[in-house]
Amino acid sequence: MNTKELFTEIQNTIRRGADPENIRMLNKYFKESINTAGWKVPRVRALAKEYVKKFKKEKYDINKVLDLVEKLFMTARMEEVTLALEILRHYHNIYTPKFFELFNSWTRYLTNWAHTDDLGTHHVSKLLSIDKNLFKELLKWTQSDNRWVRRLSVVSLVPEARKGNMLNEVFRICSKLMKDGDDMVQKGVGWLLKEASKKHPIEVADFLMRWKDKTARKVLYIACEKLPKSIKEKILKKADGELKNG
Repeated sequence: MNTKELFTEIQNTIRRGADPENIRMLNKYFKESINTAGWKVPRVRALAKEYVKKFKKEKYDINKVLDLVEKLFMTARMEEVTLALEILRHYHNIYTPKFFELFNSWTRYLTNWAHTDDLGTHHVSKLLSIDKNLFKELLKWTQSDNRWVRRLSVVSLVPEARKGNMLNEVFRICSKLMKDGDDMVQKGVGWLLKEASKKHPIEVADFLMRWKDKTARKVLYIACEKLPKSIKEKILKKADGELKNG
């Protein structure tokens, strides 16, 4: 079966399994408009496992698999993109820094935070763990006009931040976006700083104190979640005052 046939087969399977009730639920869950057949993630993961098993049993060339994954990603539909990302998880062992160019080309098809975070925390982050020099490419993403690409730039560092790594890079990339007016970008920045604070609470607190008068309250509230209460109150004092007066 060639790539085109596989792609058609997958789309037909997704279409036949559409769940009208879950379509309504998902459209309420996401603020942005999404194109979905209403599949729940565990169901998509099960389908991904079936296809990966088929690919490995029939010794599919990796280029054929990547071609299929790209076709799925380009639909920008919920199930197809989720399936593409789930299939890719089974090929982490072959990742090299060269995959970054491929992932970068897919960013134009991002339409929601779920796929953005999946691509960043499970795929771009893997490349970053192989080659830290790719950080300079993440910095370029902070300049994008696309809200999802800017969010991707910070969430891709979350796995490293959780391990206490790349703290200077965390501060450097967050500094680029601390004044960003988009709420989804703000949430991404806050999330990254919150993860970094678990290993480096003092350093993150100092960083937030320097920015507390210049960044959005949302960033501060999320970033402070894991900090000691006394430090959190000090950082949020001005933000809370603004909220009461607003």
